[in-house]
Order: sequence, then C-alpha cells, then structure tokens
Amino acid sequence: GSQSTKIKRERFAVELPPNWYAYTPSDTRKEPRQTTSLLDPDGSINSRIEAGPIETLKEKHASPEEWMKSSLDEYGKRMTDFSLSDEGVRSIKVGGHDASIAEFEFSEGDIRKRAGRIAIFGKSSAVNVRYTTTADRFNASKADIDSIVSSLTVQ
Repeated sequence: GSQSTKIKRERFAVELPPNWYAYTPSDTRKEPRQTTSLLDPDGSINSRIEAGPIETLKEKHASPEEWMKSSLDEYGKRMTDFSLSDEGVRSIKVGGHDASIAEFEFSEGDIRKRAGRIAIFGKSSAVNVRYTTTADRFNASKADIDSIVSSLTVQ
C-alpha cells in the first residue's frame, strides 16, 4: 500500500517509505550490536541500520566524525577504486543528535557503486546507517534515503 511503515527497535525508531520493509534477525547470541536490513520496493538499494551501545564505541572514537573517518580508512583499504565524494565528511544533526555523513564510490567487478554512510551518537546508542546502490541509480534513491534519515530517532 501507500502507507509508510513505522519501525521501532530497542535503540532507534524510523519511518520507512511506502513498500519498504525492514528485517532484523533475532540474534540468539545476544550480540550488543543489532543490524536491521532495509528493503526497498525494487531491491536495488542495499541499506541497513546498525545500532549498539555508545559506551563501547566512545572507547575508540570521541565523535561521529572520528568514527566516520576510521570507517572510511577501512573502506579505502578494502574497496577497489575507492573515492570519497567532493563534499567529504560533513557534520549534520539527526534527530537532534550529532552525526557525520559521507558519500563515496567504489567498484565491484565492472560495476561502479555509490554509497553513503551516516554515523550518529545518541544518548545511549551509536547508530550507523549505510546504503549502497549502483552509481547511476544513486540520485534516484536519494529522496527515499533522505526521508528515512529525517524520520530517524536514536536512543
């Protein structure tokens, strides 16, 4: 239907656009970090929200920017033809919390991919939103991603 879907998890809540679905595997090992996969209507965007306790993350990273830069360093080592977008790493607010956003491109075989990552420090939770699609489809999926991010509340 044309209804948006509200998703509530322990550490965050989010509203998905019409015909999007969320899937959170129930983890029997009681992992402190939980991953929720988001599925778009035509399955062209690989997106997920990871959430965990902020204390553990703050031991390693003092701010969302530091967390982001450390992740991007990792990606740069692992990904083929990695390049950060011209805007670089930017500070934003998500649901009133400090956050950092970056977009980047890389290659998977012959396919050029474009991805975004948003790192958010809530009061008790650290939340990371990731989305990847082919570079040529990225702008078309931006409106949905932006609406998801603007609806996000973090604990």
